Amino acid sequence: LVIIMGHALIDGLKYVYLHRDDPKKKEDKRVVKAEPAWLFIGDQCLHLLTILMASIFYPSPGLASWFPVSGFEVLRWVLLGLLIGKPANISFKVIYRQYANYRGKAATVEGAGATIGFFERLFTVIFVYLGQFTALGFILAAKSLARFKLLSEDQSFSEYYLIGTLYSILFAVIAYFAVFEWLG
Repeated sequence: LVIIMGHALIDGLKYVYLHRDDPKKKEDKRVVKAEPAWLFIGDQCLHLLTILMASIFYPSPGLASWFPVSGFEVLRWVLLGLLIGKPANISFKVIYRQYANYRGKAATVEGAGATIGFFERLFTVIFVYLGQFTALGFILAAKSLARFKLLSEDQSFSEYYLIGTLYSILFAVIAYFAVFEWLG
């Protein structure tokens, strides 16, 4: 009941937000604004948080199996997710700014590198958590395949790319051990 009520509240608030400036909201409920990505992600996080809170406050074998980790471990994963996001991107840009001189030669999608870097670090911490260290090669292979032509044609991009990849993986591994081992 708590999960159903929580989901109804979250979805109701999202519906109100999406229809707040819609003059047709009473006549035609099918008219909806495009849902921004942040709203979708926030909505899904709130749904998961509702289930997590229900499993903590109303423990039962069924709910506990959805979230087999303790509340403190969930907070560690949240902290790790925050660390490997923006702080890693910003610190890389600040520390290695002098190596970004390739930018005039190759057209890239704005923000794609930061997003790729986040997923690279996310897969890195998941593989480290699972003890699958050899799977880290998957990350390098996927990135290299996607940029093969540019890597082979532009030496300065290749160097910047390698610095970024190594920094990203090192950042993720250090963040993982800082959160799960050193905060013990």
